[in-house]
Amino acid sequence: MFLVLLVAGLAVLRQDGKELSAFLLAPSGAAFGVEGAQREPPERQNTGVRRLMVRFDGAPGPCAVTILLTSGSESEPPAAVEVRSLSDW
Repeated sequence: MFLVLLVAGLAVLRQDGKELSAFLLAPSGAAFGVEGAQREPPERQNTGVRRLMVRFDGAPGPCAVTILLTSGSESEPPAAVEVRSLSDW
């Protein structure tokens, strides 16, 4: 069974006794959501599959989304997280 707990900018995903925390660091005002992943034939149906989405209201055009994934069900991201633009890598 796959469970998702959503709290503000945090999503905790649980399956088969394992947990993964996702922290939505940017953009500000963004939030996680969950929706079905059903597909129309002839594609695979994906019955019972859900997907984690990022939703935000912002200006159209390019936008950077920053998500930090950690194992376990931590409630706060690590304190020393440095977010850099991909162009700075």
